[in-house]
Amino acid sequence: MMTHGKQLAAEIKKRNHKTLVVFGGVHPTACPNTTLEDKNINIVCRGEGEETLYEVAAAVENDTPFSDIPGL
Repeated sequence: MMTHGKQLAAEIKKRNHKTLVVFGGVHPTACPNTTLEDKNINIVCRGEGEETLYEVAAAVENDTPFSDIPGL
């Protein structure tokens, strides 16, 4: 599954390199550093991501840093 996700991330970045790509799920939670080695992945959400993704969207909208968001 990660292979398909990484291919999709590459295609998204090819079309617009400014697009923020967030990965979550079992693999990114277990191996966040390895996941972030892919140049097309900007953020890894560890654990349950529903609230975290909402907070990421709010941070983008308000132009605030991601550093205070738990789970990233």
